[in-house]
Amino acid sequence: MPTKNQPPDIYKAHQAVAILPSPGSRITLLMRRFFNVLLQHAQRAGQTEIYRVEFSNVLGDAGYSGNNFDVAKDVLRSMAKTTVEWNIVNDRPNEKGVVKDWGVTTLLSHARIFQKSNRLVLEWSYSPVMRQEILDPKRYVPLSLRIYGSIKTGSAAALYEICMRYLTNVNGLTNKAEIEWWRPRITGVAMKDEAPMEYKYFKRDVLIPAIKEINEISDIEVELLEFKTGRKVSHLQFISRIKKQQSIELVTPIELVDQELMRRILALGVSDDLAKKIYVSHDEDSLRATLNYVEQRISKGGVESPVALFRDALKKGYGKSEGEKVAAVSKHTAAPSRAKEEDIAKEDPVAAAKRQAAQEYLDGLNPGQKRMLLDEFAGTISGIVAEHYAKSGLKSKIVRVELIRYVQKSIES
Repeated sequence: MPTKNQPPDIYKAHQAVAILPSPGSRITLLMRRFFNVLLQHAQRAGQTEIYRVEFSNVLGDAGYSGNNFDVAKDVLRSMAKTTVEWNIVNDRPNEKGVVKDWGVTTLLSHARIFQKSNRLVLEWSYSPVMRQEILDPKRYVPLSLRIYGSIKTGSAAALYEICMRYLTNVNGLTNKAEIEWWRPRITGVAMKDEAPMEYKYFKRDVLIPAIKEINEISDIEVELLEFKTGRKVSHLQFISRIKKQQSIELVTPIELVDQELMRRILALGVSDDLAKKIYVSHDEDSLRATLNYVEQRISKGGVESPVALFRDALKKGYGKSEGEKVAAVSKHTAAPSRAKEEDIAKEDPVAAAKRQAAQEYLDGLNPGQKRMLLDEFAGTISGIVAEHYAKSGLKSKIVRVELIRYVQKSIES
């Protein structure tokens, strides 16, 4: 939840939260990210039919690499053809089955990237009705892109927005609705386009991981409530509340394309164009887990076509569950290394106060200033810290601790 010193980046209309993908359409994490970033620029510009902004301002630190450019085009292309529906959550159908407020539209009406004065410009527009609703919402959800950008899965992003919408309600209770209402809005896939799934698997594979992710990295805590009709769970509801003590965490702009993940996909023999389409269509966590599974299978031998195995494991979903088992085994064997990181990260009260001051200094930097600082920091590290930075960047706790120390020295000198 944005604080007094940190105003929300966007005000997202209620109709744009918990949107329902129409049959044949799919809402991915990258599409959600792009929609929110474009919304931020549109709300700054105000009411106009066409919006334009420098492409680099949309990509942030992602730069102008070929992969970033092509993935951006794929995302924009998907948004322009993705049809979504909305209805006011508590607006129940009348006796004739008609709801009072329902609508259908594409996420974008058009998108264009062109060069002007040696700079790339992104141009886009919304349908008239959507533009009116999202730019001047009567009821809205305030969102911080700084926090939203740290979310790694589409299901967690969708649930986070819904829970943020109800955060100020009594007890932070969301609407209570059937499982069939929640599932497409959280997964981003229409029920007609998904294979039948028992609730226990939806809970295990989608809800629990999404809730865990939100609780670990966001500013709120979420709890699942289940309601039975007879002996089966039929309705769901969530409780959301602001964390009593938010953890101090470094959240940096997310690269549009995880180059290491893309490298692993290409290494299987996937063509460049297909790799980009796969990347756009799936959450990074699913891709990463499936790659873990496929790479382990390859290491054992007997895989005739790594590409075919990878695509089949993605399509049917078994690669994600099997890959998570591989990661769990690796995590268990890496426990001693993590213990060392924990020892390095321990601080006394005085150090904690200095750390917080350094964190506040970092939070006050704009993206350009932060990038310069990180470049300077990278030139000072070596050994295990440099190895972790090269492998995981600021996701590594040992790197974050060392960065805070670097900032503290800079402030004190």
